Amino acid sequence: MMGEGQQNILISELCSASSYLDRIFNVLSKLKNKNLDEQLEIFRQDLFDFFNNKNSLITMDQSTNSHINDIQNTIHFFNLFLKLPFKKKHKYEWGPEFINILYKYAHQFHLCCLEYGTIEIELPRVNILSCKERAGLPYFSLSIEDIVNSRHCPILSLEEKRKNKYTEFISLGNEAIYLKQVLKAKEYFSKAINLQETPEALTLLSWVQSLLGNTEDAKKLCHKAIKIDPDYGPPYNDLGTFFMEEGFFEESLKWFEKAKKSINYQNREYPYINSSRVYMKVKKFDQALKELQMALTLVPTHQVLHKTVERLIRKIPELSREKA
Repeated sequence: MMGEGQQNILISELCSASSYLDRIFNVLSKLKNKNLDEQLEIFRQDLFDFFNNKNSLITMDQSTNSHINDIQNTIHFFNLFLKLPFKKKHKYEWGPEFINILYKYAHQFHLCCLEYGTIEIELPRVNILSCKERAGLPYFSLSIEDIVNSRHCPILSLEEKRKNKYTEFISLGNEAIYLKQVLKAKEYFSKAINLQETPEALTLLSWVQSLLGNTEDAKKLCHKAIKIDPDYGPPYNDLGTFFMEEGFFEESLKWFEKAKKSINYQNREYPYINSSRVYMKVKKFDQALKELQMALTLVPTHQVLHKTVERLIRKIPELSREKA
C-alpha cells in the first residue's frame, strides 16, 4: 500500500518536473517559431488524452486558452488529485505515468531551446529519477516499479541511491588513478565526499592531493579520516608515507606502527613494507628484512614480495660491509 511518504515523494517529483517545464516555457515564450506551437498543441493533447483514457467521465473540450496555460493548469489539477484521498492504486499507477509524459516533452522542448543557442536551463534534481543521456541532454524518467515496490520511507530509497552514487564515484576515481588521470580522480573522490564523507573517500582524496604535491592538504585529510574512524588503517599508513618522503623517519615509523595495529585494514602488509623502506634508508638492513618477512606472512602468495625478500637476503652481507 502507498504510505504518506510515497505520496509525498510523488508530489515532490511532480513539482520538480513542473518547475523544470516552467523554466523551459520561460525560454520558449521568447522564441517565435510556428513549429513550437504545433508541438505544444501535441503536448497539451497528450495530457488531455491521459485523463480521457483514465476515466470516461473526464473528457476535454476544445480550449481557447494558450497551450502553456492549459498544460500548467493540467499539472496543477493532477497535483490536487495526488493530494486528495483518491484510491492509492490509481496514484501508484498514474503518478509516474503522468510525470514521465512531462519529462518526455521537457526533453523535447529543452532540445528546441538549445537549437537557438547556448541557453542555460537548470535541470531538475535527480532524487529518485532515472537519468539517461539522449541527443546530448539528460532524459529523466520515474520508475513505476520503484514507487510500487518500495517497502520503506522514500528517504531510505534516496539513501540507497546516494550510497550507490558514492560507490560509483569511488570506482571512477580509482579507475582514473589507474589511468594516471590524477585531476579526474580528484574530481570523482571530491564528489564522493560531497555525497558521503567517509574515511575511505577522504584517504583516497588525500593520496591524490599528495600526487599533486599538496602534502599538507593530504595530511589534513588523513587526520580527518582518522577522527571519523580511528580503526581505519589506510590514513595511518599514508601519513607514515608522507613523513617518510619528507625525511622524518622516526615520525613515519610511529604512523606505520599505528597502521599495523588498526582493526579495519584490508591491505595489512602495506605498513610493514613501508617500514622496511624506512629501515633501508637508515641502513638497518636486518630490521628491513624482518619487516618484509612479516609482510610476506600476511600475503604468502605475493610473488613480487617473495623476490624482493630473496634479493635483500642476498644483498645484506654486501650492504652491511658498505655500511661499515
